[in-house]
Amino acid sequence: MLNWDDFSKKIPIAKMMMITENISKVEWLGFYDESLKARTWTNEADFLTTKSDTFAKCNDH
Repeated sequence: MLNWDDFSKKIPIAKMMMITENISKVEWLGFYDESLKARTWTNEADFLTTKSDTFAKCNDH
């Protein structure tokens, strides 16, 4: 179980980089647990299939 109160509200959990105008890449870093002074849940984020996923813009139809 995750203790949400211990997670930093300021330290980023991921990086998003634009590859092109329509493609972005998300690198999951994990939550920073201030009580442990370390990141936790650094693998297997719910919305990513790998630690670093690429997303393409959907058609506007």
